[in-house]
Amino acid sequence: GSRFAGKHFTHPYSDHGAVLHANGMQITAVREPVIGTDIQENFSGDSKWRGLPGVLVIRAEKLNVA
Repeated sequence: GSRFAGKHFTHPYSDHGAVLHANGMQITAVREPVIGTDIQENFSGDSKWRGLPGVLVIRAEKLNVA
C-alpha cells in the first residue's frame, strides 16, 4: 500500500470545535484510535507509541440554519 507522511501539528480539542462552529458546522463524533489496539500497522518505534492515540478523527455536519 501507499504510505504518507505529514508534519504534525497539535491543537486543543476546543480549537477544532470553535473553527467548525464559526463555519456553520458542529462536531457529531470523535474517535482517537489507539496504537497497538485499534491501529495494527507496524512502524519504527511501535513500542514507544503503543497505547497512545494515533490520530484525532472528527466528524462534523453542517448546522441547519433557517
